[in-house]
Amino acid sequence: MVAEPNKVAVQVEAFATTVEGRHLQQSYNVYFEFEGGKILRVREYNDTAHVFDTLRAGERRPRNGLKS
Repeated sequence: MVAEPNKVAVQVEAFATTVEGRHLQQSYNVYFEFEGGKILRVREYNDTAHVFDTLRAGERRPRNGLKS
């Protein structure tokens, strides 16, 4: 975790099993900005290709994030 007076960045991990029995282990970087004691903005960064490959295994992954 890295923190400044109104900003925090954290790295978190998630573990899950899909209903098909596939295992997902994912790392996320999450960035928070605060104003007036409330969350102003949240940005989440993760490996979307890994999520697609796990949750939609067997499907063809779109190129450049666009539907084919």
